[in-house]
Amino acid sequence: MYTGEAFTIEQIISSLEEVYDFVCILKNESGRFKYEYLSAPFNKNEPSLSNPLNQWIEDVHSTLVANYLISYYTQAVQKKKPIVFTDHSMADSEKVVKKTYVFPILDKEEEVTYLITYSEAVNSLHMIEPLTGTLSFQLFCDKVKNEFEASIGESSDRMQESAILYLNVDQFKSIMEWIGHTYIDELLVEWTKRISLVLSTYRYQISRLNGDEFLLYIPRCKHIYGVVKNIQAALSIPYEIKGNEISVTVGVGIRKINRFDENPEKYIREAYDAMVRAKSKGRNEICFYEDQKNQPEKLVQSRLESEVSKAFDRDEFTLYFQPIIQGDSSLVHYEALIRWHSPSLGTVSPERFIYAAEQTDLIIQIDYWVFDQVCKYLARFSDKSKKVSVNLSLKTVESVFLEEQLMSSITRYQIDPNSIELEITEHSIMRNTAETIAKLERLKRCGFSIVIDDFGVSNASLNHLRLLPVDKIKIDKLFIDNIKSDNKEWKIVESIVLLAKTLGLRVTVEGVETKDQYYLLKNGNCDEFQGYLFSKPVPFDLIEKTETNIKELLQKLI
Repeated sequence: MYTGEAFTIEQIISSLEEVYDFVCILKNESGRFKYEYLSAPFNKNEPSLSNPLNQWIEDVHSTLVANYLISYYTQAVQKKKPIVFTDHSMADSEKVVKKTYVFPILDKEEEVTYLITYSEAVNSLHMIEPLTGTLSFQLFCDKVKNEFEASIGESSDRMQESAILYLNVDQFKSIMEWIGHTYIDELLVEWTKRISLVLSTYRYQISRLNGDEFLLYIPRCKHIYGVVKNIQAALSIPYEIKGNEISVTVGVGIRKINRFDENPEKYIREAYDAMVRAKSKGRNEICFYEDQKNQPEKLVQSRLESEVSKAFDRDEFTLYFQPIIQGDSSLVHYEALIRWHSPSLGTVSPERFIYAAEQTDLIIQIDYWVFDQVCKYLARFSDKSKKVSVNLSLKTVESVFLEEQLMSSITRYQIDPNSIELEITEHSIMRNTAETIAKLERLKRCGFSIVIDDFGVSNASLNHLRLLPVDKIKIDKLFIDNIKSDNKEWKIVESIVLLAKTLGLRVTVEGVETKDQYYLLKNGNCDEFQGYLFSKPVPFDLIEKTETNIKELLQKLI
C-alpha cells in the first residue's frame, strides 16, 4: 500500500473505518481509477467481480455505474480538492443512499496519484441534497404539510395565494449529452441559485427531483403567474460552460392551494399533471391545474380562451387606472389596467385571463385594445400634461405590426406620444435583442417613453440596460412587501436606485402599501410611487375624486 513521507495511509484508513461504513483507496493512472483497498464488499444490488482489488472501475461495475463514479472521481482530480456527492448507484435500498466523500492525495509534484473515498448510509427521506442544498422529496412534503397545518383556519383569500410548482427543464437529456456529466452539476447548482434569487423575498420550499425537475412551494403569493415568468426569465439567461453559452427553458405546472387539509402529495401529483400538459404544448410553457369537479367555478383552459375571444365582441372588457405619484411634484399619472366582468363567468382575475390570452395571439389583440382605449381617454383629459403607462406583452413587442398599430391610434385621437409610457417586462428584452432594441429606439424617437417593468427579478436587464433606450425602471413589488431599513430587500432596492441614477433613469416603486414604506423609499431617492397606500385601480369616472383624496393624503404625509 502507498505510504507518504509525513503520514501513513493505513493510519488514516483505520480512523475512517471507525466512523464510516465504507472506505476505499483508488489509484489514479492517467485518468483511470483502480481499486487498491476496500474496507467492505460492495452492496448486493451492484453486480461486480468477486475480487475487485487491483481492477479498473470499468471492469468492476456496470457501464452506467462506472461512468457515474468516474465523473465524480475525475472532478476531484481536476479540482485537486475534496468533493461530496450523494451516491444512489451504491445504495442498498431506495430509502437509504450513500453520502460519499472523495479526498485526493497529492504527490510531491502536486499531482493526484491516489483518492481516498469514504461513505456513510443516509436516510434519503430526510436529507438535504449536498449538491444544490435543496430538500429531499419527503422532507419537502413534511415541511409543506407543517405549513398547511399552520394555515388551517385562515381566510380563503389568503389560501388562494399559495401554490405548488412543478418545474421540468426542456431538452435536459440533450443538454447533458452536450456538456457531459462533469459539468451538469455546475449547471444544476446555477439553476438552483437563480430560482432562489427570484424567490428571495418568499418563505418558499424547494426540492430537486430526478436531475431536471424541481418542486417549489410558495405561500402568500398573490401574483404566482408573474413569479413563474420571472423564474423562466432567470433560467433562460445564458450561462457559459466550456466556452459555450447555454440557455434553458422550463415547462411549469402550477397547482394553486385552496384547501390546507389535504395531503401535499395530492397537490404535487396535480402540479405534475399540469407540468405534463405544459410540456405537451411546447417549450417554456406554463399550465395551471384545473379541477374538473369544481366547474363552473374553475374553467378549463380551452373554454377560458374561447370566452376571452368572445369578450371583445360583447364589449365586456373595461379599463381601470392606478395612480402613480411623482415624488418631486406630487403630480399624478396613471397605469392602465384591463379588467373583465363576464355575465356568465363573473369577475375573472387578470392573472387568469391574461395567462389564457398569452397562450394564443389574443394577448396582442388585448394589448392593442388597451392602447387604443388609453388614447381615447387621454383625449378626454382636460389636463394635457397627464401621462398613462401601457403594458406590452412579449408577443406584442415581437409583433411586426406594433409600430403601425400604435401610430394608428395616436393619429386617430390626435394624442402626443409623449403622453404614453410603454412598459415591457425584463424577459421581453431577452429574445431577439437586436431587433427589439431597434424597434424600441424607433418608438422612442416617435416620442414614447420606454419603461422596464418588474425590474430586479433577474439579471436580464443588468446585461442589456446600457443598450436599451430606456427612460425609467419599475421596481417589482416583491422587493417592497417586507422592506425595512435594515434588511436585504432595502439593500437590493438601494443598489437598483443607485444603478438607475448612474444611468440617468427615473425609478418607480410598485406595491407601496404603508406610510413607513413610502418614507423609506422617498428618502432613498426613488422618483415615483404606486400602490394601495394611495389608491387601488379605479375606473376613469373616479379619477378626479381619487386625485383629491391623494392630495389630502400627501398633505398628511409631509
